[in-house]
Amino acid sequence: MNQYTQHRHPANAYLVRERDRRRIRELGVVFLCLLALGSGLMVDTWLELQALKTGYRIEELRKELNEQRQKLYERELEEAYLSSPRQIWRRAERDEEMTPVILSRVVILEKP
Repeated sequence: MNQYTQHRHPANAYLVRERDRRRIRELGVVFLCLLALGSGLMVDTWLELQALKTGYRIEELRKELNEQRQKLYERELEEAYLSSPRQIWRRAERDEEMTPVILSRVVILEKP
């Protein structure tokens, strides 16, 4: 039993441990597989982030479009209000001091 617990030196002092080429090849294959998997995960993450960024941009543009539509609607309402005959007449009386036409003061010129 004692022989199993003691460290024995090899009988040949010139033994040289050779590299196991098969093991190095296997480690290389594992490394390449991990590299491919990691690259794939990084590309997938990048694509997801780009999709998220694009989604936020789309929402921002939709919000801006709705704001522009609201402004257009308000301007169309203002244009309709200001272009009504009643409003034009009120502004003419107030700002230009125009008065209604008095038929007795109208002079009709006849053609020569």
